[in-house]
Amino acid sequence: MPAVCRALQVFSIILFIFVLFFSLLSYATTEKNLSRMTRVYVDDVEIDKQYFDGYYLYDFTEDMCRELLEGEKMKALTSDIMKERLMAIFHNTSKFDYTEEEIKSTIHDEVVRVAKEGGVELKSEGLEAVVDYTCDISGISTMLKFKTPAQYRTAIYDADRESIDYINSFLVTLSKISSPLYAVFMLVLYLGSLVILVFLSNRFDVSFSIANTAIYPSLAIFAFSIGEIFMPDASVVTDYIFRKVLVVSGAGVILGILLLVIYNHFFNKKIGKDSLE
Repeated sequence: MPAVCRALQVFSIILFIFVLFFSLLSYATTEKNLSRMTRVYVDDVEIDKQYFDGYYLYDFTEDMCRELLEGEKMKALTSDIMKERLMAIFHNTSKFDYTEEEIKSTIHDEVVRVAKEGGVELKSEGLEAVVDYTCDISGISTMLKFKTPAQYRTAIYDADRESIDYINSFLVTLSKISSPLYAVFMLVLYLGSLVILVFLSNRFDVSFSIANTAIYPSLAIFAFSIGEIFMPDASVVTDYIFRKVLVVSGAGVILGILLLVIYNHFFNKKIGKDSLE
């Protein structure tokens, strides 16, 4: 194979690495996947019993505490609030869907339900105290400190005034490259480089060279992802993220195999006919 073709093969591998990166960023940061990730994290959190002491002051039992803090309503609410914060980072959203009033109203209703089912009567002051305490130990109070996504984006970097513009610019860029259009654009460039490689190959069989531009980087990332997933100390979030990496790299391997089949079906036949002539 000519040297120019080998150089183009290396260039195609680099392009495909970008295809994998943009595809992963777009796939992993969709609203649906961010929602799943935060739910996986929330479901894995175990509330320490020492935090139940604040409820015992209002005649809650341990079972009532668990029903409140580990129930579907609180987990779904906490997960949704976390998801909104991640959307603020990856999609540069301009507002949060949940207001503080709506959140506290939901928690208020859940506290009332659990107290009623447990036979506990809470006066207005006690009810308000339990709602506030629930917000605190669930981490919701911390997330509610920032009223808008812009405030949250700035605060997570502990930015001074001089770096705020830089941070905002970076996050705007991040939200743009999270779009599937970037992955599609890089894929078009990659396929274009392969077409050029085929025409410059001068009748050499470059089927495996073409397939390997996708298979080599995909297999490397695939193997790394499997190693991370089976690490004993990996967090549930790390495990969840690398499962997404596994899916994307697996798709890359499949694409490489498809390219091999397509080349052998269309181009090798043409090369064989040209050789006979």
